[in-house]
Amino acid sequence: MANYLDASRSGGLANNKSQMLNFIVSVMTAVAVAATLSHGMHAVLQIFGVWAVLSGLFQLITGVRRWKSLAHSGR
Repeated sequence: MANYLDASRSGGLANNKSQMLNFIVSVMTAVAVAATLSHGMHAVLQIFGVWAVLSGLFQLITGVRRWKSLAHSGR
């Protein structure tokens, strides 16, 4: 939800591809966690771990992109 709100305040998901991908991966992760709950916590934690890595990478990409755009705008 945080990605969606941040993207909507900075041009929308269509203009922020890394945040759009992060939003999609997060929704897919929520569905996968719900579907995996009956298989035990180990399976849930594996899914959560993959999500954490992907989410962190997408956030890093978003941060670098914003940093570069601020550096070019002279702020």
